[in-house]
Amino acid sequence: MTANATQDDRQKCLSSGMNDYLSKPIKKELLAELIEKWLEYSSVQPVEISAQTGATPEPELFNEGDMLESMDNDSEFMRSILGDAIESLPDELETLRSLLEGNDAVAIRGQAHTMKGVAANIYAPSLRETCLRIETAAKGGDIETAREILPDLELIFSLTIEKIRSKY
Repeated sequence: MTANATQDDRQKCLSSGMNDYLSKPIKKELLAELIEKWLEYSSVQPVEISAQTGATPEPELFNEGDMLESMDNDSEFMRSILGDAIESLPDELETLRSLLEGNDAVAIRGQAHTMKGVAANIYAPSLRETCLRIETAAKGGDIETAREILPDLELIFSLTIEKIRSKY
């Protein structure tokens, strides 16, 4: 199980000897399928990851339907998860801002990865993608590009938090 959700990440995991692959955010149906498959000792059949096709003019800030579905339509549980995320994300963003003032690519990558995971868990795809862009830049040692992405992250962050707060 990993928060690294690209096709390349999937292939790296499987090529390194892992028996299967599951990326975050976890969908109960996929997890149940994999557990069942491995409990029956069936052969390795990698999980297909659907590619997003077509670009939308507006960023997808929050996918309420998918999040609710992944939580068995338990809206109280979803509110709890969203509340925790909204409370922690501003501090996470401030930490990332501070790290981007320095030159520690490993720390920047780690912080962006943490934020990416939170964004994935609350079904905030644009926030997740923007965090991934910073993480990828830092992974390549390109701190300047990571810094250049920060204004995009701050905008998507604000819009996402605003959208979630307007609903919950």
